Amino acid sequence: MAKYVIELTDGTTGEIAEILFVEAERSDELLAMVVGDRLFAGDPIPLSSGDIESIVARFDLSAPKILLDGWLRPWSYLDQLPYTVHTRRELRLMLAGVKPLAAFVDDMPDVPDNGVVPEEIFAPYVSSGRLVKRESASLRSGHACRDVLYSLPSEAWRIEAYLLLMEALHRDGWSEEMERMQGSLLGYSDSQNDAYVELLRRRTSEGGSF
Repeated sequence: MAKYVIELTDGTTGEIAEILFVEAERSDELLAMVVGDRLFAGDPIPLSSGDIESIVARFDLSAPKILLDGWLRPWSYLDQLPYTVHTRRELRLMLAGVKPLAAFVDDMPDVPDNGVVPEEIFAPYVSSGRLVKRESASLRSGHACRDVLYSLPSEAWRIEAYLLLMEALHRDGWSEEMERMQGSLLGYSDSQNDAYVELLRRRTSEGGSF
């Protein structure tokens, strides 16, 4: 059984609006319905609303009445978590008051418009005061990086706490405690952090990579 994920995207921000899970008997059965004959974890296939409509009908999926454009990607080990990770949903969650802090890391010098840091969609909310922005340079494994963090105004203390945690993590190495602290600062609940750490334990015991 081949497992895939369709990420429906917001046409304005490009963030993920909803996720659909697809299981097909054979991978070529699904891929034959879209443009593209091979699919790699780091190279998802763009889908039109028409593509998604065809997939939804063929595999009898539960989907929103109004289908958006999106991307098709292979199922990832993170998809087995009992919650949806915040990646590529940060702004939506922050404006809803669900997520207090978002953190992005890019190379220095950065490549303009490479999509790693979605500054363009955050900019209006920083200008209006709904969000706070902080940039910081860091050195990770001898590589120069640019950290870009956003917080809700009332949660701005998390920015400095997060930067201090990252400094300690890259100095002292990963630990479950640091993983939980990072998750908590980013707005994940204790139960979500528990589930994530347990997943990392299983992956490590099975020799998996992250």
